[in-house]
Amino acid sequence: EIGEHPWAGQRVELWLEATDVAGQVGRSAPIEIVLPARRFKNPLARALIEQRRKLAEDSRNRPTVVRALDALTMEPEGFIDDNSVYLGLRAIYHRVDREGTRAAIHESVDELWHIALRVEDGALSEAERALKDAQDRLSDAIEKGADDKEIQAAMADLKKRLNDYLNEMQKNAENENPSSGDQQNEQ
Repeated sequence: EIGEHPWAGQRVELWLEATDVAGQVGRSAPIEIVLPARRFKNPLARALIEQRRKLAEDSRNRPTVVRALDALTMEPEGFIDDNSVYLGLRAIYHRVDREGTRAAIHESVDELWHIALRVEDGALSEAERALKDAQDRLSDAIEKGADDKEIQAAMADLKKRLNDYLNEMQKNAENENPSSGDQQNEQ
């Protein structure tokens, strides 16, 4: 997904380049575009994506990101309701504060994306990820020629994950539009 990439939403220069059999290279004129990015409505999710962008752009932004993550998690009551979001942010805070390795920064950038999704979508993003994993397991079982019992188990897991995903979608729809449920009940 391109929106997940740390450069999403950034202005970049794009050109096409082709090499033929003789080794000759042809290159188009460069154009400047803005890469597509997901738009976050939740202020906390937007703040996390901004810190993620800073961290991905330049590792010298580590102290700024550390201060921002500390400030965001200093008084979570009423601001961060999900304990897994809070704990995830504190873990990233400590990792970025103590480790400046490329691997630690890359891992933190990835985790900030997933936490921002959880803040924005709630458990829907986790249900979606579980659904994709179940689809992959079923596909792998079919490709490797697994026995019927293993394929049936993978299909049952996929069905359960699909139901979980649909339930989360319904909860999100009800949370976004609570008045429509009241109107239906009144009718």
